[in-house]
Amino acid sequence: MDIRLKVSREITELFPQLRIGVIKGTGCRNGALDADLVATARAAEQQLRNRMSLETMLAQPNILAWQEAYRKFGVKPNKHKPTCEALLRRILKGDTLPTINTIVNCYLIAEMEHLLPCGGYDIDRVRGDIELRISNGNETFTPIGGTEAEKTNAGEIVYGDNGRILTRNWNYRDCDITKITNNTNQLVLMTEAPFETISTDAILQFMDSVSQMLVKFCEAKIETRLLDIRDGLCLEL
Repeated sequence: MDIRLKVSREITELFPQLRIGVIKGTGCRNGALDADLVATARAAEQQLRNRMSLETMLAQPNILAWQEAYRKFGVKPNKHKPTCEALLRRILKGDTLPTINTIVNCYLIAEMEHLLPCGGYDIDRVRGDIELRISNGNETFTPIGGTEAEKTNAGEIVYGDNGRILTRNWNYRDCDITKITNNTNQLVLMTEAPFETISTDAILQFMDSVSQMLVKFCEAKIETRLLDIRDGLCLEL
């Protein structure tokens, strides 16, 4: 399935240094976590707790960058926490990674290691191109596990496809219809750097970590790309 990732010009005005790392996986074998992946997750959790506390986590440049990004498009990060920060808080409080499926847990482990957000979709459920844009408000969205539709706020940054909202508040909450399930065979994952305080090298290292795990645990065929909006606003996936 040929689709494109696009970024609207309104986004470039707010975030002129934006880069998006893209991982496309095909032929994926998804499902329940095996013992090796569970052990990898437990080790990553402990390494995170050894590296930092809740207090020192909040001083990390990647965390500060995403808090600032949320504020820049009108969302209070203490109310709607950026996805990576929310995950790190959970682990640093002593909880374990949520057990979802192999693909999702691979990138959650990488989030802990690299302090960067990641989200994505089952490509076979995406309708048309994927675009990072600003919502005019009142667009319908049903979150993962939700039964009632929500409405977006005007000015909110969203990922959308042809007529649907896929993710609210940039990376805060994904929709139910394109979620990665045990039956997912093709996927696209994104991680972003809204400011230069998050280096391009950090994005590349993150993609490499996720790619290695997807190959090892899902037998996936992987392609990685980097969209730097200073070079163009569209990427063929």
